[in-house]
Amino acid sequence: MTCKTAAQMFRLFGHQLNRIFMMKRILTGSFAAAIAMFVWGWVFWGVLGMVLNPFRPIPDPAAQVIVAAAKAAFTESAVYRYPHPGGENQESPAASTPVDWEQQHREGPLIEIVYHAGGGPPMNPKMFVLGFLHMWFTAFVIGLIMNQFGASARLSSYRDRLAFVIILGFLSSLWIDAGRYIWFYHPFFHELFHAFYHISGFLVAGLVLAATVKRTEPHSPR
Repeated sequence: MTCKTAAQMFRLFGHQLNRIFMMKRILTGSFAAAIAMFVWGWVFWGVLGMVLNPFRPIPDPAAQVIVAAAKAAFTESAVYRYPHPGGENQESPAASTPVDWEQQHREGPLIEIVYHAGGGPPMNPKMFVLGFLHMWFTAFVIGLIMNQFGASARLSSYRDRLAFVIILGFLSSLWIDAGRYIWFYHPFFHELFHAFYHISGFLVAGLVLAATVKRTEPHSPR
């Protein structure tokens, strides 16, 4: 075996070892980031969510009437809208012809109901488990993106890596939250509140990921 061949094998081994270490960093870093995001979610919704609640309660006795009507009218869990343009849903008596739909849309109100037919505990353990896994997977994907862009974008400093994650959160919120305000008439404050939560969640994740997901290259023998 020549010295050149040995050096090439050493470099190959070093690259493979570096990939294993990097994946371990991403897994552990994203797990820690998910814990931070989970705790931040409790703080955010437990404090700001109670003070600046973006959801409005339906006042009684209208709530009882609406709930009874929903149980009678809605046959499955779905998102219902009024007015509805019809389309393939011609079997529904609430479906409108194009002319009626346009007139109803102009006059208002415009209603969107997220209806879940079955109940459940407010603090459903399954919901929290799925929520944490969702946060972990999100942080893991962010870590993968940081690792891929690390070499080309020169994310060498903690500040650069943190800014990178915040920008990802801002772009995600800009597309989703602003889109719901523009296309589906969601109230501005409702979407602004959620946008702040989403971006701040990426910020919290970035504080952890920027410290753990640092791309390194193996040293070559001289």
